[in-house]
Amino acid sequence: MYLVSKVRSIGSSFLALLVLAGCSADDSTLDLSEFMEKVNNKPRTAIAPLPPFQSYESFSYKAARLRDPFSQAIEFDESSKRSTQIDLSISPDLNRSKEYLERFNLAALRMVGSIEKNSNVWALINDSEGGIYTITDGNYLGRNHGKVTKTHDGYVDIVEIVPDGQGGWLERPQRLAVDE
Repeated sequence: MYLVSKVRSIGSSFLALLVLAGCSADDSTLDLSEFMEKVNNKPRTAIAPLPPFQSYESFSYKAARLRDPFSQAIEFDESSKRSTQIDLSISPDLNRSKEYLERFNLAALRMVGSIEKNSNVWALINDSEGGIYTITDGNYLGRNHGKVTKTHDGYVDIVEIVPDGQGGWLERPQRLAVDE
């Protein structure tokens, strides 16, 4: 029994010595201590104040009635001009089923040619995905309820129905022509 208690006391003394040896300062942490001392001794600088808050100024877009600057100008006669009063008869048919080419913006569609058969002219339209489709008078294309009014040999006349920004609708003539 005496021997067992002696071994336990020696073992616990040895264990305490190992713990103390692990806590001793050695050369491996000397560079870390120097770095921390150097950082703590640097003079402290003031943080710059935040810039003053600038409130957002809203922008009201007022050019909805003007021609799209990225499309060709279209000539039309003075009799087809819309009066300044809101025309309640102009509105798209929202209940009709959409045609395939109404999935694309009008700017993404290209006319690549035309076919005439039995005095009917059919325009060949290339969509932005590489497909070629035929359209004629009365077909729809573009995202703004564009209806083909007249199909010619080198171009297609289209009337789009777009919101006027005041709760009504405007007819906007467009022309899709063969690229030369």
